[in-house]
Amino acid sequence: MVKYGPAYSPQDASSVAIVNSQAPTTIPSTSENIQNPPGTVVSSAMTSGGEGKRSGGKDEPKQPFTFRENMGSETVELIVGKDKAKFLVHKKLLCDKIPYFDKMFNGGFEEARSKIATFSEDRAQSMDLLLGWVYHGSIRKIQGTNNNGVREIPSWSFVDMYSLAHKLCLRDVQDEVMDAYLTYSFEGESMPSFETWTSAYDKVLSPSPLRTLMVYFGRLALSFNAGEFATAFDVPSILELLFDNSDFGVDFLNLIRYGGAVEDPRVMPRCDFNCHGKDEPCYLTKKGPCT
Repeated sequence: MVKYGPAYSPQDASSVAIVNSQAPTTIPSTSENIQNPPGTVVSSAMTSGGEGKRSGGKDEPKQPFTFRENMGSETVELIVGKDKAKFLVHKKLLCDKIPYFDKMFNGGFEEARSKIATFSEDRAQSMDLLLGWVYHGSIRKIQGTNNNGVREIPSWSFVDMYSLAHKLCLRDVQDEVMDAYLTYSFEGESMPSFETWTSAYDKVLSPSPLRTLMVYFGRLALSFNAGEFATAFDVPSILELLFDNSDFGVDFLNLIRYGGAVEDPRVMPRCDFNCHGKDEPCYLTKKGPCT
């Protein structure tokens, strides 16, 4: 998040000195004239010859970065998806937040020269979410939208967003996306569809917390013997999916055999489906393992 420093106050006489516009009694050197021309407002640190020090010799507290220092003045262009949606982004901020882009735009690649990068296989919606995280520090919440009065669908695809974060090696973002979906699923009492299960297995390779989550939802779906979920996730459809996607089928059967009692992933500890290990800090705390 960009933080702004305190506004400059002309009443703070202790922090500034105004150079008299009249000719001084002692003629300064040429370099001094160029550095501080008549009428220039300069800090006391500059006039005392010591950067970051008061006239009394004590260290001044370091001021927060300015907007320009945080963002930089140079931009790069990201072209995303089949429709070639264009995003103009501050290069410094993007590279500071995402090492993948730092290597791309500051390395020996064509993108460093052209300042343009193309992501034809990703969705513009996912890149929009990612850049929201770059500028604001968080992923926006998934909202439920009505699908022609039939069922509620998520406002953005968490599988596509997770896949993009995975491609860019952003483990914390993957975990935040996972938590956003689990919150949405829990609050809306919903479950991912067959299409979502398949998409997760197609876009992210094993081992992956995303694949693990889909298998847990699959086992939960099989446990329903009545009601809406039992109808939506009928046994013939699940069996067809097991045959069509062998990776899912193997993981699904292994969970049934070795996974113990059926658990609802929506109420399990969130870190069970995060990228970090049990002894590694969670993105939520950055201080230590989750409890």
